Amino acid sequence: MKKILALVTFAAVMVILTACGSGGVSDEVVGTWGAFDMEIFTFNSDGTGYELLDHEPFEWSMRRGTLTMTFDDGESEEMDYSIDGDTLTLIDQVSDFEMQLERMR
Repeated sequence: MKKILALVTFAAVMVILTACGSGGVSDEVVGTWGAFDMEIFTFNSDGTGYELLDHEPFEWSMRRGTLTMTFDDGESEEMDYSIDGDTLTLIDQVSDFEMQLERMR
């Protein structure tokens, strides 16, 4: 009985920790996103990505509704994000600029 209780407790703790989010990558954003038939961002499942307009690689992570992209030059951008089907909405936390992107592949 103690083993079952310990197992249930462990499972509950893992669910809580996962729900709180410690930062990381999310499969829901993995892929290439763009607008007006132009590819803009590619997010890879290993936390790397590529900004296609400026040809810049970056590392990315997500935590509690915030997408953070860190470019090779050390510059970071934090954006609020939401995904609705194949639409990714990004809102810059500094300027409030909103961008809607469609999943391209």
